[in-house]
Amino acid sequence: MIRRFRAGAAGLLLSLVIAAPAAAAPTVTVRVEGEAGTLLPRTPVTLLDSTEPNTTCPGTSAAAAIELATKGDWDRKNYFQRLLGEVHDYSQDSDYWGVWVFRGGRYVVANGVCDELLAEGEELLAAYQQAPPPDYQPVHLPLWITGLPATVRAGEPFTVTVYETQCEQFCAPGEGRPVAREGATVTAGDASAVTGADGRATLVLTRTGEVAVRATRDPNTPSAVVRTCVTAGDDGLCGTAQPAPPCVHDGDDGRCGTRDLRAPQARIAGIAEQQRFRRRSAPRELSGTVEADPSGLRHVKLSLTRRASGRCWAFSSRRERFRRVRCGQRWYFSIGEKADWSYLLPSRLPRGRYVLDAVAVDRAGNRDALARGRNRVVFHVR
Repeated sequence: MIRRFRAGAAGLLLSLVIAAPAAAAPTVTVRVEGEAGTLLPRTPVTLLDSTEPNTTCPGTSAAAAIELATKGDWDRKNYFQRLLGEVHDYSQDSDYWGVWVFRGGRYVVANGVCDELLAEGEELLAAYQQAPPPDYQPVHLPLWITGLPATVRAGEPFTVTVYETQCEQFCAPGEGRPVAREGATVTAGDASAVTGADGRATLVLTRTGEVAVRATRDPNTPSAVVRTCVTAGDDGLCGTAQPAPPCVHDGDDGRCGTRDLRAPQARIAGIAEQQRFRRRSAPRELSGTVEADPSGLRHVKLSLTRRASGRCWAFSSRRERFRRVRCGQRWYFSIGEKADWSYLLPSRLPRGRYVLDAVAVDRAGNRDALARGRNRVVFHVR
């Protein structure tokens, strides 16, 4: 029974291992600081869940991160000398490429780019380094900034702390301890301040918007650029709410909660008052516009009447033709609620004297009045 139980437990354990989903490949950042300046700012890359083919190193290794971030622009050696066109081989000035990982709140020395495996959110820093004899201690130790608020108020002081990584003799892999850095210059936009003995610097920013912040000190490797957002508090920046502009109304126009007692105004386009057309150029499409109305447009109504030889007709949209009516009688038909309205007649208009009305009605029930030359035009077809 024990053996069967053990076999069953082993089988269950094996099935759980097989069924366990593979861990997602981590996303890290890569930064390259050359002798004269930044060659690559913090660049995010998502590592591989298999071997990196160009280096044959693990997909989550520092080598894989460099390969992806630089698009292969390095010599792909475990102790590389060429990176992004800059070469350091220790022969000229005791110089080489130092490799650090920001891990556990500090920079630590990497354990070879192929052997160093990176975790989610870590930063890989490749930086110009010198370690001259006789003690061979690294000269250019990296800086970093802590305590920077994501959002600061314009004109109000805020304080950051600058740290320097330090290590014991020769900076063994994994070594590095944070020490507050005195005398570092913190630059944020057009403001700057120098850190005191406690590594702290206080700044005041007046310009709103996103601001890049960085710490520098000779001979240290400068910090990565970090960013904060400066807001006046009610400008809509940095997630703050921007106050609505004052509502402007004219007493009874329906704006700002007032009662709408004003009718929308329609306008006929393409036909002028008393315009005369030849039969072959007589209008077929009737069109126009309605000015914006706070209550919204309910519909536009048209009326088209014709008079010829002492008799009168009115156009019927349902029958799509003119019907005999008593002179002076009008039939209105709705053509929808579009402010830019149009209506296509079945054919060009025959000879006669025409009166076209366009009446707009808003959702508050206000109806447009007729005005010659605007929403009532008289025209002729010869």
